Amino acid sequence: MSDGRARACFFLGPTMPAASFREACQSLDAEVSLLPPVQQGDLLRLGEELPDVIGIIDGLFFKVPSVSHKEILWALERGARVLGASSLGALRAAELDVFGMEGVGRIYRMYKDGEIDGDDEVAVTHTDEAGGYRLLTEPLVNIRYNLLHARARGVISPRTAGALIEHAKGLPFTERTYAALLSFARSEGAPADELNALRAFLRNGATDLKREDALALARAVGEGLGEPGRRAPRPSVRVHRTIFFYLLQREYTGHSAGGEHVPDVQVLAFYKLLSGSFPRFLGRMSLRWLALEEAHHRGIKPPSGEELLAAFPPWRAMQSEAERRAWLEAHFLSESELVTTLRERNMESQVVALYAASRQAGGRAAAYRRVVAEVSARLILRDGERTRPMLIRPGVPDEEMLLREIKLRGRFRAALRRAQRVLRSNTEISDSLPGVAEALAVGRLERWFAERSGVAPEHVERALLDRGFMSLHEFLAVARLAYVDEHFGVEPMSPAPGV
Repeated sequence: MSDGRARACFFLGPTMPAASFREACQSLDAEVSLLPPVQQGDLLRLGEELPDVIGIIDGLFFKVPSVSHKEILWALERGARVLGASSLGALRAAELDVFGMEGVGRIYRMYKDGEIDGDDEVAVTHTDEAGGYRLLTEPLVNIRYNLLHARARGVISPRTAGALIEHAKGLPFTERTYAALLSFARSEGAPADELNALRAFLRNGATDLKREDALALARAVGEGLGEPGRRAPRPSVRVHRTIFFYLLQREYTGHSAGGEHVPDVQVLAFYKLLSGSFPRFLGRMSLRWLALEEAHHRGIKPPSGEELLAAFPPWRAMQSEAERRAWLEAHFLSESELVTTLRERNMESQVVALYAASRQAGGRAAAYRRVVAEVSARLILRDGERTRPMLIRPGVPDEEMLLREIKLRGRFRAALRRAQRVLRSNTEISDSLPGVAEALAVGRLERWFAERSGVAPEHVERALLDRGFMSLHEFLAVARLAYVDEHFGVEPMSPAPGV
């Protein structure tokens, strides 16, 4: 909270104009930001900047993956208040309200009560962000409501209302418009005066349920901010860290550079490939990983987070909370990530000190050798496997420890900019040379890597493992992009910063 107020973000698109919704939020005692319709990964992209309140109104689902239930649960687990209404937000709230997501409005209640159940009830087509998300079709939930309302007011007969609702249900959501329904009714022989009355009703008296529910969501957020004690207690949520959720987080968690979101894993991939000192860094971190394994085996505990921060010289030298926030932002770290890294460093030091003291000779280097020998024997690690990619579980690399250490050493900013530049360069080049990256032969990329890294061609496989690549496929995915940037990009490729 930059000014002591809560932060609230809303995912909004075609349901109503952004300016109108922002006006409805003026009374909120919160720092409000409006984001485009939500899609898969958007909540994870918020990362450590997760706001206090998240309002989901509109979301994408047709051409891109929709926001997953797991990332909403992840946001709830981290303490965010998540509300949904109107469109995809209402649908997700009806599915996740038992876990603490708050549903708002009539459409949410219709889903919850089983009155409607199809995703297409709220689906529409619309223009893109540049076009202001202007509606091109009408949602079925609005069509049904307004036709039933017109029937109740005697504007159209029950027969006409029923026929039009059934026809609307049968249309693809991309073709649902009132003009299409009126044309159908005319072709079916509906009386002209009835159609004229319906046309006038739709023009002057139709209700936009989605818009009304979006406004209700803004009011609900305000009520919650004003009197948080009145809200019902929220159930405790714990997200199981399955391999699938880990991979989802890995794909989307990242930072912004040059106005573009770059996943941290992409930054690390280019760093692994291009930094001349990375094999040495990975070897050093592998020693830490083994020391941490020994610490857990022996039950060694680190000091508290407060004690670790108090003993960390840069933290101790900073006098104000603002200074510390600025330092964390400059290093792309959250306070919890900093504490985690300090804990790892502390536990490693405790293990090495324990071994050094118990043998009385040889110093730290000898102590590390003994740690490596004992842990390797216990885990049945062969010599060549000790500096291979560290795994959380089979097939899942432990990249977070590497990323945190790179950030703490102050190397991440340059690596992020480099990754963003390579990705942007490839996007621009693909416009004029489509398919150039995919056309690169494996042999060419291996020779390029061997020459760039100073290794013999027959040793490429080992060199890739020493850089933490899990497979040839992983190497090729990043090597294609780096090669294209180096050979076709406008800016010359500079050496990657060391660690």
